[in-house]
Amino acid sequence: VKVISGAAAVAATTQLAPIGGNQRTIYEVLKGHPKVSVGFSQKELTDAAKAALTDVSSKHRASRAKDALERLISCGLITKSEGGKFLLSQSPDHPPPAPL
Repeated sequence: VKVISGAAAVAATTQLAPIGGNQRTIYEVLKGHPKVSVGFSQKELTDAAKAALTDVSSKHRASRAKDALERLISCGLITKSEGGKFLLSQSPDHPPPAPL
């Protein structure tokens, strides 16, 4: 077992907040989505993310949505349940911390 102390310990136990503008936009839209309490299928999640990025040209929207969703999943703000639904891991009442 490796013991972590100091700043590394804080970083290891702290969830990352969405850092990019697209990530923040998508996360905010998902928090207010009607399916937030029951979870999203992969298609619903992708469609909602693409729809949230209205300021991105349609030519790049799908790839930007995919990149932002991958980051939100990798930092733990979106998780996949055993039933295959994607869920927000932060409740709407307790949003993730603002980026530093």
